[in-house]
Amino acid sequence: MRIFGVVTVCVISLLQGAASSAASYGDRASVLLDEIWTAYDSGRVSGSEYFSSTSADVPANYLLAADFDPAAFSRKRALVERIASMEIDRGHCGGWGLGSEFNAFGRVVPNPANTIYLYTTARVVMALIASGEPVDGMLKDADCALSTKFQFAPERSRVAYSDQTADASAPVVYNMFANMAMAEFGLSDVFHHNDERSIAESACKVLQDHMQSDGYLPYFEGKDSTDPTHHAMIVEALVECSRRSNGIGKEQALSAADFLVRKFIGANGELISEQQPIEWAVGESLMALSHLCSNYHTHCDSIGAILGFLEVNLRSGILKNNSPRFHCWLAAGLASVLRITSKSHEGVIRQQNEKAASE
Repeated sequence: MRIFGVVTVCVISLLQGAASSAASYGDRASVLLDEIWTAYDSGRVSGSEYFSSTSADVPANYLLAADFDPAAFSRKRALVERIASMEIDRGHCGGWGLGSEFNAFGRVVPNPANTIYLYTTARVVMALIASGEPVDGMLKDADCALSTKFQFAPERSRVAYSDQTADASAPVVYNMFANMAMAEFGLSDVFHHNDERSIAESACKVLQDHMQSDGYLPYFEGKDSTDPTHHAMIVEALVECSRRSNGIGKEQALSAADFLVRKFIGANGELISEQQPIEWAVGESLMALSHLCSNYHTHCDSIGAILGFLEVNLRSGILKNNSPRFHCWLAAGLASVLRITSKSHEGVIRQQNEKAASE
């Protein structure tokens, strides 16, 4: 399926040179995503739908992009089956993890390979819901895991990184609240229970209470910095929190988005090349900015800047790392652009581009 957007008229200035695009955001994202799938299928991107010994968010992110692929039906089914095979404690409040040991927070003793992580489980939930596949069993497991395994205590602004005891006392990672909010909102749409929505709204409030006036929120408690990847997750969640509450928290969502663009993208995309790992940073930023543009009609031009960067730098479907661990985020990010560039959003993007061109 191909969804076309609006003709862009702005000139996007990149460090690699100036580029003017007459193609729609949807057209441009579609071409780039086709390159990624071609590289993936040809083996230039190592791995396949089976992703042995890797995090479950890798097939989950590819699943988010599978609707916009000529082989969508067979690919979606294969990805869903792989995600099902990666579930830990399936049928018993199960969830998803990294597929290997991980030294969280630099601890000497690693978390074991069967650790269930909040982030990974939440990302799988979002992908499964978006897929439209019959996955209620897995969603019920995830619903149970998210509400019971991570010691969520919003009154203390606490949530655990994983189901491991050591992570219960680790510093609070703020994007965990963002991912929990997004997953719980989705689950509330599926199961129509008040509990999921209540958890989501509580997670939103933690983000809103800790957000600084300039839109900054540290990566984790006690850290004095963040990065585009994890900040973009917070932007996307804050937009969704505000959308679901009739605009409450909108100013914080906009402030967080301003911070993302100002610190990590640049007015004309000049900061994009500095971000690492660049595939993850670009993919998550596209997801956040697409949600922002769709709902609040701002920073749509930053989507164009990122697409321009990819058009210059994506080579035969590869940006920098030829690993599905990195390119899955690019695929999901480009798919998010395709989702918003439907006819209903043509006027929004046109207005933003015309405003950018006149400034």
